[in-house]
Amino acid sequence: MNQNELTGFVISRKNINDADKILTLFTLEHGRYSLIAKGVRKPKAKLQSAVEPLVETKFRALAKGKLPTIVGAKALDKNMFFGTTIESNLSALLLTEVVDFFSVENLPNESAYFAYRAALQRLAQNNKTSLVLNYYLLNLLKAYGVEPHIKPGLTKYWLDYADGTVLDRAGNNSVLVDIDVVKLWHACLEKNSQLIEKLGVDKSTLVNSLNLLISYIQQQTERKIKSSKVLSESTNLLQAN
Repeated sequence: MNQNELTGFVISRKNINDADKILTLFTLEHGRYSLIAKGVRKPKAKLQSAVEPLVETKFRALAKGKLPTIVGAKALDKNMFFGTTIESNLSALLLTEVVDFFSVENLPNESAYFAYRAALQRLAQNNKTSLVLNYYLLNLLKAYGVEPHIKPGLTKYWLDYADGTVLDRAGNNSVLVDIDVVKLWHACLEKNSQLIEKLGVDKSTLVNSLNLLISYIQQQTERKIKSSKVLSESTNLLQAN
């Protein structure tokens, strides 16, 4: 039986049988990768703490049956989101859902992996949660090749949900985009995170940007981002400090 070593993050979990879980990982080596964690739901299971989301982990898996089985797991860092704000936690989970939507089985994507890892680090450390979330959400979309494609120099913009183009004319499935949102998107896609975090962006622009991007992703994937509703209803919605 072959044993594989994988580095990655848990992006979704599903309970099966009495004590097992099927885990979907986002790995550096294989992209999306599914396996089974046997007995992990038992009260004293050794692997319990190693199969949490938002923590980069080194996994060992044994090819056995329909799905490989976890035989070892070691977190490469502690969970950075203990003690952080609810906005930081929900923002990290939102990005995790996006990775779950777009990652492909056995197709590695280093750009997406490193963008996701950097996003978690910055969200856990930074008080400009909404700005960091917008930046990394756009750069994750860029890594998957589905980012908004902006034609610069226009005075009015529509985002076409079908193909992601941002043009000066409305289409059959498009929405008007505020010019300040377009400027933010262009900056996020062209500049590095350090420069973006120095920008002074008003709260309404950040909220409008996030809502548009979430709608766009849901149209692209025909799936609902569950964490976005909780995030939008937070009493401290996307604080722009």
